[in-house]
Amino acid sequence: MTKWELYLFFIIGLSGFFSCQNQPSKDNFASSKTAKKLDATAAPGDTIQIFTFERLPSEAENITMLPWAVRLEDLLAELTTPVKIVRIFHPSIPESKAILIPDIPPHIVVIDYGLEEAWAAQNNPQSTSNMPLPQFRERLRKLAESFHNQGIQVILLTPNPVQIPAAEWRNDRIDTYADAVREIANEFSFPVVDLQSSFGLYASTKGNLWSDLLIEGKYPNDIGHALIAEDVVATLSYILSSY
Repeated sequence: MTKWELYLFFIIGLSGFFSCQNQPSKDNFASSKTAKKLDATAAPGDTIQIFTFERLPSEAENITMLPWAVRLEDLLAELTTPVKIVRIFHPSIPESKAILIPDIPPHIVVIDYGLEEAWAAQNNPQSTSNMPLPQFRERLRKLAESFHNQGIQVILLTPNPVQIPAAEWRNDRIDTYADAVREIANEFSFPVVDLQSSFGLYASTKGNLWSDLLIEGKYPNDIGHALIAEDVVATLSYILSSY
């Protein structure tokens, strides 16, 4: 681990993990997305730094063997340009002022927040979310804009839908947070990995079930993470094709 990586993690107060593995998913349901090719700011053969901003895994998610970010390096191994994935964890979307870009900044950041922020602790549609929608929208916009202003490519993920009996209101609420992600992506022309769409497509395909994808009806399991990884790689492959 380099000095600037240690410094970054010290500022954020979290740990990063750099090992990457891969297992094949049940099916490839990568959806189409729009993205611009990354400007070639590095010479051919230089390592492309990709930071993935992820929520801290819950107790349920700890049984997932290969989270989506862990799968990326192997899925991108066929590219001629080396790729390094730096995983950054935070319990919920951080404020941009808490993020310090090192002297050697990432080329790409992938931001995955929204599910925990939209979640309500009480099983009541009148209960409040962990983070109110206006605050989530403001934080995501400022975080994404801070990277964008430094010439770093941003990729946003929408929160995945859940499948919990008698709780349709939860998905209705998650939809509003997903819409906020799409609005910010549209404002800055960021590519979006739309998990609402890809998870729904998977579950609606004959022979597939929501339980194939989710732990406790909420968190992606290994098949769910494989699906996310394939969707992210579909966007990354296009962006990285300029190297």
